[in-house]
Amino acid sequence: MEVIEKSYLKYYYRNIVHQVYPREWLIRALLGPGLKDIIPSSLRKLDVLDIGFGDCRNFPILRDLEASIYGTEISPEIVKLGVKRSKNLKIESNLKVGWNDALPFDNDFFNIAIASSSLYFLRDNVEFHHHLTEVHRVIKSGSIFLCSLVKLGSQILENAVPQEKNVYIVNRG
Repeated sequence: MEVIEKSYLKYYYRNIVHQVYPREWLIRALLGPGLKDIIPSSLRKLDVLDIGFGDCRNFPILRDLEASIYGTEISPEIVKLGVKRSKNLKIESNLKVGWNDALPFDNDFFNIAIASSSLYFLRDNVEFHHHLTEVHRVIKSGSIFLCSLVKLGSQILENAVPQEKNVYIVNRG
């Protein structure tokens, strides 16, 4: 198991909480008026991928919008935690092990892909554009991709080690 897998597994086991909420930007994107012409008010029968679903914080809002929920995480253990949490929340989901550069789904499958605080984590010898290419592969033409990115000065970069222009090693262990 890679170091990052162990680190995140430890994080998710240590931080199991009863209730979690989506990030504000995602709530605004899904429910607010800004994207109402792009995102339907109901996601009924739409296949939605949550890349790096973590603690399943996005699942309740997706369920309430009647989406079919799919997700990826980087280790079987975190996927097992996600399956357990989904069952506890009475949410149907299809969760699989997958990396941002190797999503375990067919081409042109999803109507919406979400990457909340996950897209920018790279494996060794993988470049960011590989993540974008992989997301493009699994979403249907004309689909929606919602993601968050890190800007310089963000808290996540406080103890990061600069490598080259706009590339950092984030120490989350």
